Amino acid sequence: DITYKWQKNRISALEIGIEGLYRSETRVVARPEDKFGMFAFISYQFLTFWKIGYRFDLFNRYSVLSSRTGLAYDPQDIASSVWVAYHPSEFSTFRLTLEYYQPDGVNDPYLSAYLQMVYILGFHPPHTF
Repeated sequence: DITYKWQKNRISALEIGIEGLYRSETRVVARPEDKFGMFAFISYQFLTFWKIGYRFDLFNRYSVLSSRTGLAYDPQDIASSVWVAYHPSEFSTFRLTLEYYQPDGVNDPYLSAYLQMVYILGFHPPHTF
């Protein structure tokens, strides 16, 4: 994975990242399976507590046997999402996400909206300022 972070001041910051994974399985009973997945994202902090972002996901399986034809093919799932997040402290985040998801073999993509709240509980030592 590769991540680039740039912060001009407490108000504006930029983060860009990409991560990929390749996995090859050798199975005794079933067919061997190769998989590749990756995602890329960009996030921009435009105010002290606010960020917007975009993420693209890709997942590919190689030489999968089709249940309809019995032939090998390479199914591919694609997703992308845009989000806005409010991050008032290091312990909490509120995020609204809109996601487009196109699984392989499905003609109509899924469009979803998520409202997420993340709050971290636990001990945190005081900072020295």
